[in-house]
This record gives sequence, structure tokens and C-alpha cells, in this order.
Amino acid sequence: MAHGNVRSPAWQSTEWFRMLAVFLVTGLLLTAGRSGHADPFAGVSLKILNASAPPGGTMQLAVEVTEPIPIATGSAAIVLDTVVLGPLMGVALYGPAGAQSDAAGTAVVSGNRLRVRTVSPSSAFGTSTAAPILTVTMGVRADALPGAQASLVLDPAASFWLDPSGLPYPQQVRNGTFQVAGTVSIDDVIPGAGLLPAGSTVVVRGMGFQPGAIVEIDGVPLASAAVVSDTEVDATIGISADMYGRRVRVKNPDLSRASYHAYLRAAWLGRSARALLADTDPLFSPQTFTGAFFTASPGAGQFFGLALQNPAAAPADVTVELRSKDGTPIASAAVTLPARTRTSRELSELFAGQSMPAGGFLAVRSSSPVQMLGLLGDETAGTVEPVLASLVFP
Repeated sequence: MAHGNVRSPAWQSTEWFRMLAVFLVTGLLLTAGRSGHADPFAGVSLKILNASAPPGGTMQLAVEVTEPIPIATGSAAIVLDTVVLGPLMGVALYGPAGAQSDAAGTAVVSGNRLRVRTVSPSSAFGTSTAAPILTVTMGVRADALPGAQASLVLDPAASFWLDPSGLPYPQQVRNGTFQVAGTVSIDDVIPGAGLLPAGSTVVVRGMGFQPGAIVEIDGVPLASAAVVSDTEVDATIGISADMYGRRVRVKNPDLSRASYHAYLRAAWLGRSARALLADTDPLFSPQTFTGAFFTASPGAGQFFGLALQNPAAAPADVTVELRSKDGTPIASAAVTLPARTRTSRELSELFAGQSMPAGGFLAVRSSSPVQMLGLLGDETAGTVEPVLASLVFP
């Protein structure tokens, strides 16, 4: 009995230490899980970066994926705060393949909402976290008060993202905030896309640039940079580079700074007389073509349009032919695109009232490489879907 009384406390002590060790390990595992080592979200996880710019300046709403994920098709519903933010200046898509990205789309403005449709045949869109997948460039109202804020909102209830097999992903969104602040912002980078040889000049336009300001372009060493005025800085690149999607920064001596993701904001050659098409910004893939085909079968209440963009520094002469199902030419139109310009027209505008016949197609030829995008509009739904160029004869 005495022997048993001696062993019992020892056993209890050992068991106490064993249980303490279990609790400690469990606590460490729980702490690790809470500290960010949990499994990633099994869907599209998006965040909108916070931003700031001065009154009368320019801001970019930047949407990033927090985890790489292949997106074949997408539709993003973005709410625009027009109390603080001013006009929409442009929308851009960025893919991980850089200038070879196949991501294209459309952006349609309706009131204070922006609907962005995306398509990527390779599903490479969304597979990199190195840069935003989408930016919306907007002006800041000149009468906006410093300190005023605007919500940067992507509405997941009105958005969807499809995987390569066409199934919808679950989604989560972390929205951002814009604040009116500072004195410097970047309005545009020219040229915003296209291969440039070493020694080319990249013009950065904006406001608040100070003498002695430093310019940085991601991945591109600069041979020199000069502050031309408080609204322009000229940078000479030291290597051959394409500016598409690159982040450009301007840092002033007083430590104020601004950043901007480059894209080609080409000048419009007028606007379509069709209101829905006029409210649509075609989002071109950086890929260029000298010839391509477009097929579509517009239904009741639908129309088909063609958007063209010349990213080069020289003009391009484009011929567009409307053909029947058997390839017989029905009508033809010639379009001259000056350097870095774009246009979009409904077929009846190009061909004097002609529309796409059943089984018909467009044949497009250009004297130099240009960007091309078909536009399938639906007046009832208020949507415009991107239709990619095909190199295969229908």
C-alpha cells in the first residue's frame, strides 16, 4: 500500500506534464494558423489597393489577385464614387505574359457603375501577383477637399470569374479607400505600350513634379531623366523595352511621390452614334495583327461592332470586308488610323446600313500591325461582349 502511495503522485506528475505539452503544441498550431499559414482561399481572392491623389490630379483604381489563379472569363462590377472622383479616363487589363498577353475585354459605363468583361483564351489572366490584373484611371475633382475620401468598391454580388472549364469560382473581395491628399500625381505615360529601342524617350505627364525629381520604371534602367516642367518629366530608357503594364514612379526631393501602371491611352477618332457602343471602352490585348477574321451571329436586340487601335508611331491603313457565309464580298470599308489612335464602329456605320448576314464574317487587313477586337452588344441587357480576332479562315 505504501509503495502504491509513492507511485501515484509520480504518475500524476508525469501525466500533468504530458497534458501540458499537448496543450502547448495545440496552442502553437492554432497560433500558426491564425498568423497567416492557413490554406489559401479556394477561389478568386481580390483586393483593391488604397490610393491617394491631389485635387485636380489623377488616380488609378488597381485590382490585384492575392493568390495566382487562372481566369478564362470574368465580369467585374465596379462602383464609381463621382462625388470625389471625376471623369473616367481609361481602363486596362494586364496579363503575366507582358506584351504577349492574350487578355482582352470591354468596359461599359452606366451611371456610377462600370462593368468590365474579360476573356483570356490561355487562362493566363490572374496567374501573377506581380502587377494588378485591372486598373481604372480616373480624374480627381478639382473642387475635392483635401482629406475627403471615396470608397473603391468591386461588388462581388454582381461579378463573376470562370475557371478554364467554364465553372464559376467562389470569390472574396477586399475593397480599398481613396483619399484626396498630396501634391503630385501621374496622368499618363507616353507611349504606354509598344516595343521601344534603347535611347527612346518616355514622357511622364502629371502634376506636382519638382526640379530634381527621380523617375523609376520597373525593370528598365534609365540613361537619363529631365524635369521639363511641373507637369512633365522625360526619361530616356537605357535598354529596349515594352512599357505595357510597367509601374512608373516619380519621387520628388521633398519625398512626395506618385506611381502609375502604363497602358496605351490612344486618342479616339470620333465616337459611334450608337449610345451603348459610345459608352464602351474596348480593352485590347497588346497582340497585333495584319490580318484577321471575326464571326458573330447577333440575335434580336443585338449588334456587332469592330474596334481597331494603332499602337505604332506611324499611320496604318485598314481594309474591312463584310462577307457572306460562302466568302463572297458584300461590302468594303477603308479606315486610316493615325499613330496611337483608336476607333469603334457598329457594322451599319462602316457599311452604310449593312449588318452581319447569317453565317457571315468580317475579313480585316492592315498595312501594318494593329490591335483588333470585335464587340457584340446587347441593347436589352446593356452589355458588350469582347470577341477575339481569329487567324483561321471561317
